[in-house]
Amino acid sequence: MFCKKCGYENDDDALYCENCGTNLSSINSPSSSGRRKTNKILMVAVVVLILGISVIAGMMLISKAPVVNNTNVTNENQNIQSATQNTSNNGPEIIDSNSITGNSEIYGNFKFEWKTYKNTEYNLVIYSTFSNEVQNNLKQTGTLSMNEPGSVLITVDPKASGRSNWASTTSQQGYSTIEDFYWGYFRNQYLMKGPIH
Repeated sequence: MFCKKCGYENDDDALYCENCGTNLSSINSPSSSGRRKTNKILMVAVVVLILGISVIAGMMLISKAPVVNNTNVTNENQNIQSATQNTSNNGPEIIDSNSITGNSEIYGNFKFEWKTYKNTEYNLVIYSTFSNEVQNNLKQTGTLSMNEPGSVLITVDPKASGRSNWASTTSQQGYSTIEDFYWGYFRNQYLMKGPIH
């Protein structure tokens, strides 16, 4: 280490200059304490940076995580199976009416109500209303149609997001009529879990 007063090179552990006797510890103290202070500031900055990156990464992982449909549903009404016959005089026959409330990871707290009508022996129409913290009384119209042998076309207008429509073709799941398909498969797999897509 060099003496600041005379410029003589001393040993690194020397307390006084061998040439002029100047106290070297007083010369080094400010720079040593300055380094310590800088090191502490850098250490704190690194810890804060790591914590910030960890929080951001955690939030990104949570938002990209696959959603598991963890739905808790409560029935408010009993199913209504109408004894009304479908004739040309009285229009479509109502075959089901229900209301559920629940909480799911997808929709949060929600309420979903529907009425299902039999238009023809091959076609059902479902009129529903969906509400949660984001959507308020979103009206949906769904259809189940057996247009081709062995398959059922499911349509929804609009989706639960309130945007765009959804359509899917599936097998009859072993059921021979549209009503059997509705009661044996569709109602439990779709309606009892909340809004249709």
